Amino acid sequence: MTVLGKILVFINLVFSLIVGALVVVIFMTRTNWSIELGKAQTNRAIEQSNNQVIKQDYDKLIAERDTFLAQNAAEKKKIQDDLNNALVREKDVSDKLIAEEKKSTKLDAAVQAALLEVKRRQEDVNKMRDTLNGEIDKNTRLVKEKAEQQQAMVQAQLGEKTAVERALRLEGQLQDLARDNARLKAGGGVATASLPRGPGVKNPPSGSVEGLVRGVSGNMVSLTIGSDAGLQKGHTLDLFRLDRIPANSKWLGTVRIIDVRATEAVAEPDGNLKFAPQIGDTVANRIGG
Repeated sequence: MTVLGKILVFINLVFSLIVGALVVVIFMTRTNWSIELGKAQTNRAIEQSNNQVIKQDYDKLIAERDTFLAQNAAEKKKIQDDLNNALVREKDVSDKLIAEEKKSTKLDAAVQAALLEVKRRQEDVNKMRDTLNGEIDKNTRLVKEKAEQQQAMVQAQLGEKTAVERALRLEGQLQDLARDNARLKAGGGVATASLPRGPGVKNPPSGSVEGLVRGVSGNMVSLTIGSDAGLQKGHTLDLFRLDRIPANSKWLGTVRIIDVRATEAVAEPDGNLKFAPQIGDTVANRIGG
């Protein structure tokens, strides 16, 4: 091969590496966009649900308030009508008493009795006025209490939304802690202890390597990572089964790479596994990926 040919081959290799890196960056960017879009849609659905509940409660309170005000207005009108009728009757009685007094002084005893009746009715009228004022005060207190209840309900809904957002943030932290917890459980709970070894010698790849089990066939497992991630034949990786609850995460054992391609690899158990591998299990070269 001539020098020019070698130069062209080298340039072609450089461009291939650059194109591969750009493909990886674009894939990661689109994945992040998809995740953020999913989170935003979930938050929007929660917010719409909360707003619907708040609107229904608000409409219910408005309907109860209108019903109460209508009943109160009817009672107030009835009391006012009774008061007016009592005043009319009082005036009629007074007119009759005056007319009877002019006709004859013999009716003084009856006049005195009528005056006592007028006084009693006047007391009844005063009591009715007190009752009306009491109802008005009660109505004012109820309206104020309903407004306070509505405000407390809105604050409770806002608190629930804040708690959901905090739970989503904590979920990511729990996933990070799950790997450490699984490794510590497998190693007897000591952070510095070595992981259980299989019959072979461990040969983890350098750097940070992490992937998933794509398929299982007998003792063989296919992985979602390959030579692009730094894997080579003979490398060993730790096999985990992570769970949202860190205490339920498991360290399954060690697998050894027996075949590798650019974006995938095949591995077999390096010793006995604690549990049979499943699709979705995690492989990594160290705690935390």
